[in-house]
Amino acid sequence: MKKSTLIVTIASAGMAVAGLIGFSAPASAATSTLKPSNCGSLSTNTDGTVSPIICPNRHPNAKAWATIKAGTPKLAALGAHPTWKQVKAATCADLTNASNPIVIESYQWLAVRHGWLKADLPGAESFGTRLVNGLCG
Repeated sequence: MKKSTLIVTIASAGMAVAGLIGFSAPASAATSTLKPSNCGSLSTNTDGTVSPIICPNRHPNAKAWATIKAGTPKLAALGAHPTWKQVKAATCADLTNASNPIVIESYQWLAVRHGWLKADLPGAESFGTRLVNGLCG
């Protein structure tokens, strides 16, 4: 198994907070989809995000899908092979109704679900940094 570390950057009220989520993923996970798993109830956090979005088996939590789809419908609609231009456009559109933490959480869930963790799309840490630094102008 290939070991991976995914760092999620969350911005709220103009301040960045970093959290570290460590997981081991099969080498194929970077280019293949991971079927969502049911791994327990979701908790709603004070910033509007939910947890856990990633299950102990490293698959996205199936129960988070409804929240992801409702909070960031443009990102959720992208599917398995979006370009960075499409991700950026969807992100900026979703930011009209969602906070940075919710958009970052959605990106993380979708990246794991669809195998976006590849060379042509940024990992969650880089995505979060870009978002905090004015991705959408």
